Amino acid sequence: MKIYEKGFTFIELILVISLFSIIFVFMFTSLVRPRSLADLVATEDLIVVTVKEAQSLAILNPQREYGVHFEQNKFILFEGTTYSPSDPNNLETTLTTNLLVESITLPGGDIIFSQISGEVQNFTSGQNSFVLRESNTNESKTFTINKIGTLDAN
Repeated sequence: MKIYEKGFTFIELILVISLFSIIFVFMFTSLVRPRSLADLVATEDLIVVTVKEAQSLAILNPQREYGVHFEQNKFILFEGTTYSPSDPNNLETTLTTNLLVESITLPGGDIIFSQISGEVQNFTSGQNSFVLRESNTNESKTFTINKIGTLDAN
């Protein structure tokens, strides 16, 4: 008479756990990339809208200039020719933890628009860009502004 034991061998268990681990890793990485890309695209759009808003305010308000100040983890719409962190009228947008603004070549980290004309003040070619980088996937967008205030993202 033969005795049959029911159950799984140790090797079978290790094999199944390994397969599930591999499947989980592939699923996790494929789910992270679309979210990271969505964060990058949404923030790109928000930066473009904020810069256009500052330019529109400068054109429509003949007594004040408006600008956008960039830092590593945020950007701020401000009123005037210089950014003041303590101004209560500043409109600050904080980036998600996976996004960074880098390689800021703007004078003082600012884009300032002239009143009425809406042109960029103190424009210098070569000092008119910054990079938005997503830290998980290392994807990035380079923003460049021209003298008339058009912001291009590549």
